[in-house]
Amino acid sequence: MAGGPEDDHGGQAAGRLGRRSHRGGRNGRWGTAIRVPGLAALNRGGGVTEVLTVSCASAGNCAAGGYYFDRPDHHTWFVAVERNGRWGTAIQVPGLKTLNKGTDGVDINGEISVSCVPAGACAAGGYYTDASDRGQGFVTGGWHPLGARSP
Repeated sequence: MAGGPEDDHGGQAAGRLGRRSHRGGRNGRWGTAIRVPGLAALNRGGGVTEVLTVSCASAGNCAAGGYYFDRPDHHTWFVAVERNGRWGTAIQVPGLKTLNKGTDGVDINGEISVSCVPAGACAAGGYYTDASDRGQGFVTGGWHPLGARSP
């Protein structure tokens, strides 16, 4: 699985995801990249979006994270989950809207990281800008590409 930026040259953008098939281990082939479902709708600020991190619990069960513009000149992080080979709709990192109050939002030169374990649970971490324009760390987790959110 790989991710990256996309700009559709119309001021809107949608991050893309590509898949390497798991047929035959090392002899697998990369599949066609797709737009992250729902990311264009989140990107109300009209800037470039980018997938920065992808992690898979198993083949076809992955999570991705990156950034988009929730309003002009204000970035924020998203996550998307793939279950059984189908990507779900991208969402803003849960809980981040109430925290991310700085003038520019998240620093797109900053970091977000997603990690999934074979048991299926995923977590993400990174940083955002608070109302005083100071960088603050965040973590979120408990969501599962393989099933429901954990308790």
